[in-house]
Amino acid sequence: MAHAFATVAVPFDQSAAGAVEGLLHGMGAPPTPGLSQALDRTGIVHFMSANVARNTQPGKAHLLIEVSADGSPEEALRAVARELDSQLRDVFAEARVNIPRGDLAGLLIRHNLPIGQGWFAPALGLPFDGSPGMSMKRLLAEQELAHRIGGMSQILTAPVMTPREKLEQIRQALWNNGDKWAFAPEPTPVLDPPPTPQPIDPAAQSLTQRLIPLIPSAIQTLLWPVLPIAPLLWFGCTWLFWPIGWLGALILGLLLATIVSLLGLAIAGAWAICHLRHLEGTDLAVDRAPDPAKVGEMMKREGIYAQGLLASVSTIKPGRFRRNFVLRFAFWFILGTLPRESRPGFLGPIGVIHFARWFRLPCTDKLFFWSNYDGGWESYVEDFIQLAHEGVTAIWSNTRDFPRTRGLFNDGASDGDRLRRWARDQMYPPLFWYSAYPRLTLVRMRTNAQIRQGLAAARTDAEAENWLACFGSAPRPPSILDRAEIPTLVFGGRKHLRFATCLIVTMSDDPAQCRRWLERIEPHITYGHDRCDWALALGLSTTGFDKLGVPSRDLDTFPPVFRNGMTAPWRSVALGDDGDNAPEHWRWGNTHRQADAVLLVYADTDADLRRRTGAVGQWASAEGQTVAHTIDLCELPTGGAPMREPFRFVDGISQPVLLGTPRARDGRSPLHAMEPGEFVLGYLDNSGYYPSTPSVRAGLDPKHLLADMTEPSPPEPPKFGTGSSDGRRDLGRNGTYLIIRQLEQDVDGFNSWLMAEAGRQRDTPLGQQMPSVNALSELIAAKMMGRWPDGASLVRHPHPATPGRARNPDNEFRYGQEDPQGLACPFGAHIRRANPRDSLDPTSPQAISITNRHRIMRVGRSYRRPREEGEEKGTLFMCLNADIERQFEFLQQNWVLGRSFQALEDERDPLNGRCRGGNKVFTVPTPDGPVTLRGLPDFVRVRGGGYFFMPARRTVRFLVQ
Repeated sequence: MAHAFATVAVPFDQSAAGAVEGLLHGMGAPPTPGLSQALDRTGIVHFMSANVARNTQPGKAHLLIEVSADGSPEEALRAVARELDSQLRDVFAEARVNIPRGDLAGLLIRHNLPIGQGWFAPALGLPFDGSPGMSMKRLLAEQELAHRIGGMSQILTAPVMTPREKLEQIRQALWNNGDKWAFAPEPTPVLDPPPTPQPIDPAAQSLTQRLIPLIPSAIQTLLWPVLPIAPLLWFGCTWLFWPIGWLGALILGLLLATIVSLLGLAIAGAWAICHLRHLEGTDLAVDRAPDPAKVGEMMKREGIYAQGLLASVSTIKPGRFRRNFVLRFAFWFILGTLPRESRPGFLGPIGVIHFARWFRLPCTDKLFFWSNYDGGWESYVEDFIQLAHEGVTAIWSNTRDFPRTRGLFNDGASDGDRLRRWARDQMYPPLFWYSAYPRLTLVRMRTNAQIRQGLAAARTDAEAENWLACFGSAPRPPSILDRAEIPTLVFGGRKHLRFATCLIVTMSDDPAQCRRWLERIEPHITYGHDRCDWALALGLSTTGFDKLGVPSRDLDTFPPVFRNGMTAPWRSVALGDDGDNAPEHWRWGNTHRQADAVLLVYADTDADLRRRTGAVGQWASAEGQTVAHTIDLCELPTGGAPMREPFRFVDGISQPVLLGTPRARDGRSPLHAMEPGEFVLGYLDNSGYYPSTPSVRAGLDPKHLLADMTEPSPPEPPKFGTGSSDGRRDLGRNGTYLIIRQLEQDVDGFNSWLMAEAGRQRDTPLGQQMPSVNALSELIAAKMMGRWPDGASLVRHPHPATPGRARNPDNEFRYGQEDPQGLACPFGAHIRRANPRDSLDPTSPQAISITNRHRIMRVGRSYRRPREEGEEKGTLFMCLNADIERQFEFLQQNWVLGRSFQALEDERDPLNGRCRGGNKVFTVPTPDGPVTLRGLPDFVRVRGGGYFFMPARRTVRFLVQ
């Protein structure tokens, strides 16, 4: 449904302005009941207003009528003329305007001004539609539908029914009542998501970057008058080169004409920018308080409806450059960028405007603005000051007395106090004003549309729950985490449960047995972040999904890295898993002990852990599954003491902060704030995109436990909620990828090497900083890690702690700003490699965001394993991410194992990096020159590992089915 913007401007003698204003005022704002009923009968008019603009031309005033309606402007004006015939005839008679042949509609149509940005547009301006696709008939019908459903309180509040059962009962009641129209969803642009974001945030883009996509539109709208010059230039340049031959002349002529044309445009653009800057530097910005009496008249008409009408007239600054070019450019630019940077019906982030229009009255210096908006005037203006001041500045900076601007888009409207006074001074009270739905806001309009859409299309429990939230609440926004569905480790490593065990499961080759086992453990799997006295986490490898019977062609929608697994030869080499670390030497995760699934059991006491682990193992064996390997994790310290890894460094300091989780609420770690989609499928990531997600054919999900991958088709009434066998269902939503690597750490070898190396470095610039070999060994260890053992960063704390004075771990530092030369924290240090922050490009404002694209969320713990020759210590490294290749593998290959990381020469991570032949080196920069530590042993050995997927609650239930 297209909307009409009818804008009628009829000139008349200024001497009749008072009488005409009196008649319009008598029609009412809001209108008298009879006039409201008359306009209601049109069935297409949304809003209408009428006013008188005085002194628009010498001795002239204009009668201004604006109508926002369904259909075309002609249809709208004919409907208005039909229903308000006598009233409008009286107005025109008082204005001494003759109605030719008595054709009132024809008079209105002839004086209608189509608004546009082209050079021949009758009225230069910009219309804005805040409810695209929503007809009057549909708005009122959906409003009545929402009211009727809201009255079914016995169903809506029934305590024993699930959301989907409530929805089905309401569907049946409406179907039986004859409301079959509600079950056919219509296109609803007002509910569409924002346009696909660009890789760079539009707010951070330069004007040039935003203009490039608009070049075709610029040629079509603004530059076409100069296009004929190009062929003339080509002809003239070709004539110059004609003696060399016709073909060469054509080619060289085209090249020279193109160069001259581009040069001409560049010169014209440079002149326009310089001239605009000159004008802005000499503009008068008058800070004048508005007339209190006029403000009072306007406020009398505000707050009557749920909407307000802002009507203003401004005087355009003198000069054709401002009136004909800059203002035109501003309108064209805003209209061109809106579809790229705003949701349908939104002006930037502002979603409270029903209809708005700017237009310059032809042959005058008057710029008019009319806007029907929700809420109060103060909040409306504040939205523009805070959220869309660039567009306001670009348009109204071309009018007199506007606050001083810079570069067309800057300053101006961001000066909130002056803008409010200026805006009030430009406004005038509406004489006649009509609203077809005086209590219907845009928020409610969108909610009513959601109710209609959900009634027709909701299938799953989650969709039904969102639908019910439309009554007295609101559907869960896509950016809000569905915590009850998300595996619990996404919210942290369950540190309040101090005891934990990891069980590696080899599943049965019988899919039925596997599904029975999954059904057995499904009620005990933990989701969300609520504290509990024990927790169970499940991860499935690609072979685990295979053994559950998911068809290969559906599993192939998982990314290849997951389908290949960690032990594929080409991936092992990339991850550094060769030699002694090759998968054939692992204790689990290889062909000898296949890791089809992993179970992580957490408890608050050791006795409870043993009991819970025994029960989980019994459930597995009872259904034919085998616990192939058990890893006992170390007990976490009590009393809030920090967790330390086997090399005795405080662990778990630097972690991303997932937006939408409790940890993000305090806002204390903006440097580490990450969008949910970086770790959980189904949510936007830091770049504004949804991560890839695996899917299955809809026919495999007859109970519709999974969400649709695309917009669902309407049901075939009265068989509600049955779903369709076409399309695909989202297998990955609310799930995450879990990477596990069992890393044995040679603690004794590490300590022995540190002491020996400290002895060798006593006379170097590094050794001269420390008073003893022990202190030097601690410094070398800190340089390798990037932190002191107590967790204090070298960047902020380059010297050892003062005895008796404790330091807290810190994490809000930046390498590029605070340690650009690596003199405090070496470039090759473990934590600098694992998270380079801004050090890869300190001058770039995107440095942190680029690095954050490769962050992982660590949820591992240390482990101990007794053996005959001594206790084995190590870390069960576990991390979560949404993209294994972009996050974990990128970090491992390019940063941890990268030989030339930060321009280093043939170095790897001094702790986790591996190097054949004992030639591993580590460079420590000092003010007196670099110190190179040579012959570092391999302190870490891989003992097992795998790639797993942690499914959401609904996905587990689907797999059970």
